[in-house]
Amino acid sequence: MWYAVVESTTGRLLSLGDVRPEVRPGQTIVEIGATLPDLGQRMWDEASRTFILRPVPVFVDRLDDLPADPDFAIVWSKLTGVQRTALRTALARLLGDYRMRRDDEPSPLFK
Repeated sequence: MWYAVVESTTGRLLSLGDVRPEVRPGQTIVEIGATLPDLGQRMWDEASRTFILRPVPVFVDRLDDLPADPDFAIVWSKLTGVQRTALRTALARLLGDYRMRRDDEPSPLFK
């Protein structure tokens, strides 16, 4: 049997183990089950005090952030369609593996 020790008031996960733990005041034991869930696919939910499926990450193309920058928008508006395509291709190549960001990660353009 697997056990979780959580803060009684918040549900915050404090520890996991396969030996029933001793708890301190303000802590609660939650029985997880015979096997520990796959922590790569599941995460602790404080509200329900259970493991739930991790949400699928949503990614944003950093190139889509650029038109919102006022300085970039001025330059972009003066380019022809061919120039815009060439600039977008060059920026995509420059960003490489860093082109995409998670939607919960702030854009550096809006600090």
